[in-house]
Amino acid sequence: MQKDSNERGKKLLAERTEAPHIKKLTLALGAITTLIVLTWAVELWLRLGFEWFDEQAMVVCLGITLGIIFIRFPFNGGTERMTLPWYDVLLSLLGMGSCFYLAYIYGDIESNPFATRPTMFNIGIILIPLVWEALRRTTGWSLTLVFSVFIIYSFIGHLVPGMMRGLEQEPVRLIAELGVTNVAMFGLPMKIIVLTVVLFIWMGQLLLHTGASEWFTDLAAAIMGRSRGGSAKIAVVASGLFGSISGSAVSNVASTGVNRRTDHAPHHGRRRVPDGGTAGTGIHGNYSGGAGTERALLSGRLRPGGPRSG
Repeated sequence: MQKDSNERGKKLLAERTEAPHIKKLTLALGAITTLIVLTWAVELWLRLGFEWFDEQAMVVCLGITLGIIFIRFPFNGGTERMTLPWYDVLLSLLGMGSCFYLAYIYGDIESNPFATRPTMFNIGIILIPLVWEALRRTTGWSLTLVFSVFIIYSFIGHLVPGMMRGLEQEPVRLIAELGVTNVAMFGLPMKIIVLTVVLFIWMGQLLLHTGASEWFTDLAAAIMGRSRGGSAKIAVVASGLFGSISGSAVSNVASTGVNRRTDHAPHHGRRRVPDGGTAGTGIHGNYSGGAGTERALLSGRLRPGGPRSG
């Protein structure tokens, strides 16, 4: 069973095989997304005299992301993409076009949402299924089913008995709110991803390619390399040093990676959370497509012998 689990983890992490034109197209779209995020970070649009909403940048980034997903990820899964079917071209153009149009009229929606509700409904009825399909292609059925359950619940919540009973909503208004407004699809999580996380990842890659992360690793190796469990201690110290200049956990993991260089399989990776955060549990690589079934309990109050008294 463990062997099958390891094989599954290696398969999920296998390098993708793509045709050159598909790779170039996705790189170009990704570069545009990065440029938009950097432009928003320095508020260049304000300096040029434009008054735009943050949601407009988020909408454009979502559209480009949908385009990349439908270009890169096949309908039936897999890691090989040598041709681009017509229906994926259509889905890509539909996702980008609807998002670009939404960004263009977003000012009108903010100023008069009631008058623009039919337009909001039309965009929502397009974007919600596209996001559902993009989620299925990139993460599989587990998260997609969770997404589906909550979407269905928003329509039939008023029929659920007991404490889970919700308020009845008009379907047209509900679809418009879910697909367009800043309290649903373009809410706080999307804002953090577009305006914060992307910048941290970009900064982490900049530090990686300029050699800053290597300097932290070399310094940690000089301090801890001769002690028992050297590679693990080097990883901890290097991660701590990197964290002193970057607050992104994603950039930290992507830039240090000492254990990966010592022949540890990537699907055995684990992000450890200290006691007091997330109950002190260890988050295993399974949540990012890795193999294995074990879990680490790092909190002093959670151990095989039961809760610690006092």
